[in-house]
Amino acid sequence: MTSVAGIPYSVDPTVQVHMLAGQSNPRGAAAANTISDPSVFDPFPAVRMFHDVGGYDPSDGATEDLDDLNGSTPAAPGAAIGWGPELRFGRLVHATRPPLSTVCILKVAEGGTSLRFHWRPTAQGGSAPGEWLTRLLDAWTSLRAVLQSEYPDASIVPASFLWVQGESDATNTTSSTEYEANLSALLAEVRAHVGRVDLPARVVRLHEDLDPVTFPESADVRAAMEAVAAADEHTEVVIPDALELRSDLTHYTADALSDASASIAQLLADSL
Repeated sequence: MTSVAGIPYSVDPTVQVHMLAGQSNPRGAAAANTISDPSVFDPFPAVRMFHDVGGYDPSDGATEDLDDLNGSTPAAPGAAIGWGPELRFGRLVHATRPPLSTVCILKVAEGGTSLRFHWRPTAQGGSAPGEWLTRLLDAWTSLRAVLQSEYPDASIVPASFLWVQGESDATNTTSSTEYEANLSALLAEVRAHVGRVDLPARVVRLHEDLDPVTFPESADVRAAMEAVAAADEHTEVVIPDALELRSDLTHYTADALSDASASIAQLLADSL
């Protein structure tokens, strides 16, 4: 047994699954024609993509397809919005993948969702997780079955969990106060579900320049994210403050989404 970028592997083939979850920024809220490097929209069949992203299917927004990573899939429509950090992240992680491995990205995201309600962990009130955490856990189960069928000789390995969320919980005191406990419980539930208690988690901390009127509790949510990372040896925060926000002071520009994915990928490569 050896490792690349801290991710263990054997001589047997593996599929490394990186999970991306959150609200509108990972779902995608930047127009494709505003990015400096449009090559990220080119097909990249070396990386696979499985997604459940709200807003595309009139019924529930879910897709159950395993696609090659490219800028024209429902998860990343190159002609409009809806693509997120996965386009560049997938390429960067592919470059540092273990030998005999395939990279797959599982993306589950929807705008306006809160950790307190939509992503609520089971341990934080209720007999079942919130709607979008349920969708993430179900998507993992579905994806694992699909990958086992398509790659019958490979081990399916959960490689990382990327969390880009928090704005909705920064709008009121109750949600921001509960954020630390909720995020800790969410990470624990995801890790238990995928069967890896040491699953590396990367949390993109809220930007320090978010609109203070819309998000009055953003400082508390930022502090909660940092507290979770400080208490969890397998979690680190990504500081996005150098990245550009759009004029709404909420969503990242197209180039910032791309830069954020590079930061996360580099952190995975450097520190795992």
